[in-house]
Amino acid sequence: NLEKVGRHEDTVLYQTKNGNQFWGALTVMAVIIDAKKYVSISITDITAKKEAIEIMERTLHEKELLLSEIHHRVKNNMAVISGLLGLQANYIDDPKAKELLEESRNRIHSMALIHDKLYQHETFARIDFGAYINDLIKHIQKIYNSNQTHITYNVACINVLVDIKNAVPCGLILNEIILNAYK
Repeated sequence: NLEKVGRHEDTVLYQTKNGNQFWGALTVMAVIIDAKKYVSISITDITAKKEAIEIMERTLHEKELLLSEIHHRVKNNMAVISGLLGLQANYIDDPKAKELLEESRNRIHSMALIHDKLYQHETFARIDFGAYINDLIKHIQKIYNSNQTHITYNVACINVLVDIKNAVPCGLILNEIILNAYK
C-alpha cells in the first residue's frame, strides 16, 4: 500500500519500554532522495487530543440524554395538565366553560405533540412538521368524531423540518385552524 499511495497514516496506542501508554499519530511516507528510496516514519503524541475528543463525545452524549429526558418530561407534564383540565370539566355544567377547557386541552396537546416529536427525532432541534400536522389532525378528528363531520384533508408538507422556536407557535396556529374547520 505504501508503494501505491506513497503515504500511510494511522492512530495507534503505543507502549513505552517502562510500560507507559500513549496515543500516537503514525505517518509513514515513501521518500526519494537522489534516486534512492527511503521511508520516513513520524509518530506524534496525540494522547491529550484523543482524551479531549473522548470527553467531548461523552459530554455530548450526556447532553443528548438530558435533552431527551427534558422533552419527555415536558410532554408528560403537559399530559398531566391536560388530564387535570379534563377532570375539572367533569364538574362543570356550563357548556361554554366546558368548551373553553376542551380548547385549552387541545392547545396543550398540540404543544405536547411537538415535544413528543422532538423526543423521537434524532437531533432534538427540529421536528418533521408534516408528521406533526398529520398527528395533530388525527387527534382533533378523534375529538370531533361525528357522522355529520365530513372533512377531508391533504397535507403537502414533505421533508419540512421546523425548530422548536417556530414549531410551538405554528402548532398552536394550526391547532386553531383545524379546530375551527371542525367547528
